Amino acid sequence: GNSTLFPSTKTFCIMAAAARCVSCKVRATCSLSSKAAAAAPRPALPEQSVFRRPLPTTLVRFASRTGKRMFSEALRDGTAEPYFPLSEQYVTQQEISFCALGSLTMVMNALGVDPRRRWRDESGPGWRWWDDEMFTEGACLPSLDDLRREGAGLAEFAVLAAANGAAVNSQHAEASSERSFRKALAAAARLSDSFVVVNF
Repeated sequence: GNSTLFPSTKTFCIMAAAARCVSCKVRATCSLSSKAAAAAPRPALPEQSVFRRPLPTTLVRFASRTGKRMFSEALRDGTAEPYFPLSEQYVTQQEISFCALGSLTMVMNALGVDPRRRWRDESGPGWRWWDDEMFTEGACLPSLDDLRREGAGLAEFAVLAAANGAAVNSQHAEASSERSFRKALAAAARLSDSFVVVNF
């Protein structure tokens, strides 16, 4: 291979799904082989839990053949512009009720809005970067505990975004139309500095 690609790489790992060892909680110290791990009994599933809920039939899985074709078509047609700045900032929400905050974190970082305060690294270089827990500083804003308990709807999302430096234009379904919604989506799909966030 080309050694200039990874000049400092000594080892690397290729991963695939496999059975896990039940007794070892710290994977870094596990000395069992994959063969031994595969032979170990599997743990009981927790009650009231969900793993990879099936998509509704009206939706297309991104990694499916159809999803890949649709994405390729969007790239070709110039209607996938928001994908790149958003995917660079992809995060998963930190709490079950933080759907809005997770989306807001991605959008604010993708827009390049400076939070003007440090992010979690008091001993580091002082990165200023948005995080789910950074949006509620201000007397007019809901508290983080309130959002943890209740979550946030579109109205709260818009307030949090505007209070932290984003230009926001909220549209509600009952005061709009499917045609105007599709028009807004089509326009935003060609832009890399303006994003549509949908609450459904």
